[in-house]
Amino acid sequence: MIPANSDKKDWNYFRFSGLVKCHWRPFGDDMYELIIIENPHCTPGVFNTEVDGARAYATSDLFVPHPTRLGYWRIHGRADDQLVHSTGEKTNPVPLEQLLNQDAHVAAAVMFGHGRFNAGVLIEPKESFGFDPADERKHAEFCNLIWPAVEQMNEHAPQHSRLFREMILIASPEKPFTYTAKGTVRRQAVLRDYSEEISRLYDILDENTRSNISPPTIWDIDSTMRFVRGVVGNTLVRSVRDDDDIFEYGCDSLQATWIRNTILRALRDFACLDSRPITSSFVYDYPTINRLSTFVFSLATGGMVPEQLDESSKKIIMAGFVDKFSENLPARPRLNPTSEENSEKVVLVTGSTGNFGCYVLHSMVKDPTVAHVYALIRRGTADISQRQRKALEDRGLDAKAILSGKVTFLECDLSQDQLGLDDSVFSMILHSVTHVVDMAWRVDFNLSISSFQTNLKGMRNLVDVAIRRDAHYIFASTIGVCRNITNGREEFVTADGALGTGYTESKWVAEQVIRAASSSTGLRASIVRVGQLTGGINGAWSTKEWLPSLIQASSFLKLIPDDNRIVSWIPLPIAGDIMVDFLSSPTAAEVPQILHLLHPRPVSWTKLARVFATKLGASLVPYEIWLHALEGVTSRIGPNKLNALTLLLFFKNVQETVNDTDKEAFGFAKLSIEWTLGISRHLRGEELTDLSEADVDLWTTYWRREGML
Repeated sequence: MIPANSDKKDWNYFRFSGLVKCHWRPFGDDMYELIIIENPHCTPGVFNTEVDGARAYATSDLFVPHPTRLGYWRIHGRADDQLVHSTGEKTNPVPLEQLLNQDAHVAAAVMFGHGRFNAGVLIEPKESFGFDPADERKHAEFCNLIWPAVEQMNEHAPQHSRLFREMILIASPEKPFTYTAKGTVRRQAVLRDYSEEISRLYDILDENTRSNISPPTIWDIDSTMRFVRGVVGNTLVRSVRDDDDIFEYGCDSLQATWIRNTILRALRDFACLDSRPITSSFVYDYPTINRLSTFVFSLATGGMVPEQLDESSKKIIMAGFVDKFSENLPARPRLNPTSEENSEKVVLVTGSTGNFGCYVLHSMVKDPTVAHVYALIRRGTADISQRQRKALEDRGLDAKAILSGKVTFLECDLSQDQLGLDDSVFSMILHSVTHVVDMAWRVDFNLSISSFQTNLKGMRNLVDVAIRRDAHYIFASTIGVCRNITNGREEFVTADGALGTGYTESKWVAEQVIRAASSSTGLRASIVRVGQLTGGINGAWSTKEWLPSLIQASSFLKLIPDDNRIVSWIPLPIAGDIMVDFLSSPTAAEVPQILHLLHPRPVSWTKLARVFATKLGASLVPYEIWLHALEGVTSRIGPNKLNALTLLLFFKNVQETVNDTDKEAFGFAKLSIEWTLGISRHLRGEELTDLSEADVDLWTTYWRREGML
């Protein structure tokens, strides 16, 4: 029965009448098959099983329990629809097929892969797009047409359920799908009709994989290396050296999944190894052929996962990168420095299409002391000025002024010599810029520090420009480099402070390279450790960030975590103005200044959480209870529905800090802003108001508009 006053958020949950005797048979992944047992009040019309000696009907319908309301259930699908792969992992095809069916070229999609290592899909084109699938050219053209829909589906699918182009099978017009009276595909009938084609597809895939990349017959280190080298080269379709980081050479998440699946298949089939306990992130953890080969060799020969790098080893690697990117610094020219406060500024800026970068660029254009801005934007398929326009408009900013003559957009590659610019353009920059503002950095917490070398190379190239021009170099770092320290002064920290993620470790390396450059060449530099930035003028706050993800999960759970510590978050528009203030900050050669971009008047998280709780109809609970509830839905709800599930490790790490009064709420470092306050008039000014209910209103309105809440 469905109660009339049920919560709208729980519209798809219901409970069974007490007159029905239900037995819930575990199906795995927190799914349960409904079995109805005969009793005096309810007798099934069909019996096909017994439970404790009583006649019963196994429905084959799968349900998942409500995460917090006992006795409430949601229909998940049919047991005979689930694809159980040879790895033991499961794919629920229905929601993924629904995404594919939205494509204008697709009449119906049926996924397959039961008992196989990976999933595939059988597509019936709409009548006007039908063709003979034996025509390879037309097959390739149709796959290109639907590929955007496949990519969208892959974004929502679990890693083991993602589709590769090779696993797309097209239905023949001579063998159309069969449908029920309701117009739904007869899944099992279609799969039977196409069983030969599906088997042939897997045979071809196995043949191609095995012929091109034969797993070792004997798993010694040399044969393992050759195998891994072949897998990586075949996937990237380019050669990389054994010590090259594959993510620096364009490996994306889908290719990483292909590498993972190919290696796991070989370990299972040729090394008789159970692949299920192996971490799904091992390609990120061991991103070179050498390291990945060592990992695979250890598994194949002993079944033991190699130990992760300990802190001492990580610090040695970090120090090595500092040395590497501090070598052969250019000489500083003998120029007569001008007053930064009063002179016109010509700024070279990177990262202007990002959240923070858009507001910094917007503030630079407004500032009368900024004469011109050169915005370096990495090469891509779309026109760079159009990319900038869209980035600004998405954040509620007026693009007209920024696309005026005050800004020159330049397509670049920061990791290349001369930033990838023509000789004449690079020469113009070297003879004109007074400031370099560097905000471009890859944000990916899955990657190890070695995968940030392209960013570090780009940073070093920009440092060289600043040294050769005697320009003021401003680097956007992160308060994350101070994550493990208790001394929050505006000063350099040891490597221990940044340990934890490749992202924070790479930012620490960058700080140390800038420090070395200032010491040896007299580079005038400012390092801005950026704290948590909130939504923009239209409330825009990326739904993939941790706080919006927490709020989305809280809305679902009807629980919001309490934390009586403070938050010193700062709104994006003011943060952009503050960065422009730093253009005029006095700098001393040989000693970079450290600045902390945080709110001078923190508020308690509890104050904001109560507002969120009211808006979401949620209860305020201790953090550990909220985390436990979130962990309880990990197997019921996919990360495509709750972003917080992709950040579960982050939220678990927060739990370890809840009693640490030396930190801010959620484990953020508590840092001083004494020196920064003296430099930034906007940080001291009246425009910067305290975070309040009005801010929460703005953020939640945006998230609802984006469909997150």
